[in-house]
Amino acid sequence: MFWLPMMIPMGTLMALPPSVSQLDGANRRGEIAPLFRQSLWLAAALGAEGRARAEREFGWDVVADRIDAVYTTLTAPSGSDRADLPRASVEGD
Repeated sequence: MFWLPMMIPMGTLMALPPSVSQLDGANRRGEIAPLFRQSLWLAAALGAEGRARAEREFGWDVVADRIDAVYTTLTAPSGSDRADLPRASVEGD
């Protein structure tokens, strides 16, 4: 559930390049900008809804702790001992 609020908007935006290519190939360039804006609004709305659901389901503290744990793990110095770093928890831990 943690990654779902990010994956849905990303999937929405990943559907955009084929549509843009099709419009460009059909020489309908005037329709590209509205399509792009609409996809950004749709991705923003879906992301906000996903985040709101995650907050209701898990509480923001849990979501923020997971984000912080992943960031801390990924940005640790390369020679450091990762055993003492907080780890991102998986559901069921």
